[in-house]
Amino acid sequence: MAKILALDLGTKTLGIAISNDQQNLALRHEQFNFRVGNYRAAREKVIAVASENNIKDIVIGYPLHEDGHEGERTASVDRFIGDINKINPDLNFIKVDERYSTIEANERLANLGYNTYKRKEVVDMWAAQVILETYLARLMEQNNG
Repeated sequence: MAKILALDLGTKTLGIAISNDQQNLALRHEQFNFRVGNYRAAREKVIAVASENNIKDIVIGYPLHEDGHEGERTASVDRFIGDINKINPDLNFIKVDERYSTIEANERLANLGYNTYKRKEVVDMWAAQVILETYLARLMEQNNG
């Protein structure tokens, strides 16, 4: 099996997590900060991390509205995916509902004693881990069912 990359894309941060080779563990990798709207830097980071780790599958948080509808943020994620695929069409993106990933990440950090400022510095990386855990659990269910 190969590693899987997971992303939590924001307007100025990119949370990154990577699975292990067995695809049964989600590991926090990095919270990459970029200037607001400078998605080129974020795209380059994704391509570099995927290349360095020989990754083809990328799970990306898909920010649906509470009622499940798509909006401006999902359109931004779709553009981000499209722009990366123009550069590297071999990367396979899998969208995962991320509605509660940041809440879950903040709860985990609070339980570990992180204050609000410290949480802000790493929450997107933790959210990427939650997104990856969600996907890996779904994969395990499919393989076992």
